[in-house]
Amino acid sequence: MAAACQAASPNIAHCESRISDPEDRPSLSALRSVIPDSQSAIDSRGTTLSNPLENPAWDELIEDFPQTTFFHSSAWLRVLSETYGYRPISLSIGDPDSPEALVAMIEVDSWLTGKRGVCLPFTDACAPLYRGDRGLEAATRELLALARARKWKRVEIRAPDGFDQRGPASTEHYTHTLDLGPGSESLFHGFSSSNRRALRKAQASDLEAIRANDMASLRSFYGLLCQTRKRHGTPPQPWTFFQSIHRHILSQDRGALFLAYRDRQP
Repeated sequence: MAAACQAASPNIAHCESRISDPEDRPSLSALRSVIPDSQSAIDSRGTTLSNPLENPAWDELIEDFPQTTFFHSSAWLRVLSETYGYRPISLSIGDPDSPEALVAMIEVDSWLTGKRGVCLPFTDACAPLYRGDRGLEAATRELLALARARKWKRVEIRAPDGFDQRGPASTEHYTHTLDLGPGSESLFHGFSSSNRRALRKAQASDLEAIRANDMASLRSFYGLLCQTRKRHGTPPQPWTFFQSIHRHILSQDRGALFLAYRDRQP
């Protein structure tokens, strides 16, 4: 659970923590007061508020921003929407066909933690998209304006780059990235000696690693996940979450599942 920012007015909170509160569900009636179904709201400053899942050009729009990741895609937004009932909000600033800033977010209304805007729940990192300093300023300004209008306690932004350093971070986490471009041999020699020994031991064993995207393999993965979560004392994500991942990601060749087998057992 992300730490709360207690302030008179909403702060931009930079964090990459996961929200696991089962009561963290959106207030759909509240969202409908922001954006009516199948409509977009445009104010006099050129800011458009809409549902990105109703915009067939969403994936094309986000491709033009350097901060774009898979978690900005319509496929991931559909996974969250189908699994948890979230209705995403898109905040577009400037020309709708070529915005200077674009933000995908969810309004979460919880009796336990209050009402807040999140970019995005159950997501490692999903920073606002912007072009240069002007886009950054516009994204910050419009996010704070929306937060005040919606009476959010805070805005949670899960941005690896920290997004806007003027707002204090409520929670900080590490983001790990690995450039696969140099190739397997180069990566292997870059590992520590203990990691290299572990890899050689695995190669000499009867382990078999496979890449898959079928439902049977996903069920095997989910079984392992449930065992791991039980050892850690935390509940697993619902099976419907992974069914949605298969429907919108794995079956569309937008991702892959990797499993290791030994004696034909995952």
